Amino acid sequence: MPKDWTPVISSNYLQVIAKVGERMGDVYGTGFERVESGQYAGQIINDENGFSKRDPKLKKLGNYNPDFMMGFSNSFSYKGFNLDFLFDWRQGGVIMSRTILIGGTSGMMDFTTRGRETGIVSEGVIDNGDGTYRPNDVTISGRDYHWWNYNRGNEEKGMYDASFVKLREVKIGYTIPSKLTGPIKNLTISVVGRNLALWTSQTHFDPEAFSFNGGTIVPGVEDMATPSSRSLGFNINFKL
Repeated sequence: MPKDWTPVISSNYLQVIAKVGERMGDVYGTGFERVESGQYAGQIINDENGFSKRDPKLKKLGNYNPDFMMGFSNSFSYKGFNLDFLFDWRQGGVIMSRTILIGGTSGMMDFTTRGRETGIVSEGVIDNGDGTYRPNDVTISGRDYHWWNYNRGNEEKGMYDASFVKLREVKIGYTIPSKLTGPIKNLTISVVGRNLALWTSQTHFDPEAFSFNGGTIVPGVEDMATPSSRSLGFNINFKL
């Protein structure tokens, strides 16, 4: 490993590495071998059997830090009724989902139904073995495609956008008029809901999740995590 690379956190193969001149939070892992230049530059290289080739060298897969995080809250009152809400917004950053990788290799995800009957031609090109390439034209079974491409050793396939918007909290209450409560003042009864809605491009995991390696939090990795729990409760507030 070059002297200017310092591993900060490692989770299986995915590593958070501090590199001179680069941003903190950059994540590195393995992925597909791709054509470096020419007509098919950037295309995934497949072998003669139609399986994508793996690149054993670490490559930068993104940065787990968001571009920004912000919240938006507001309160409304009308004739004793009160409405409060809070939105959380995280934009940018990447996360590797082992839920998708494990579910992809085991056939548990909905997208693994693709090619079960007809097979799949993998993305990219075929290496002709003489320095030239051609569009991939070899069909492999859907099982083989998903098992090979979503293997946990292929971190590139598991990288996703970590952006989300969450409706973090909503509170609806009513303050009972003081003339009806005697010595009790500002008696307010409220219904409170938390984590009520999530808007994200991901449909199989919560991008807010993170994993642990021993007692260390591993940012940028979701490891079969449960999503944030939705909850409903009641509040009663008053003054004497």
